[in-house]
Amino acid sequence: MSQQDKTLMAEYGITSSPETVYFYKEYRYDKLSDALSYAKTDNQRTVEEVELETPVREFDL
Repeated sequence: MSQQDKTLMAEYGITSSPETVYFYKEYRYDKLSDALSYAKTDNQRTVEEVELETPVREFDL
């Protein structure tokens, strides 16, 4: 934010606040709980996909 922006904001009584944004992969979330929920779901899917793709060897049975 430029000094001019700050001056104009003060003149007109405009305020701002820093916004925390959470990122997971290419997604962005306003709430940490949403980011965690999706990340957990995504990681579980990844584990399940690996399990499905991993061949079972005869001596593993």
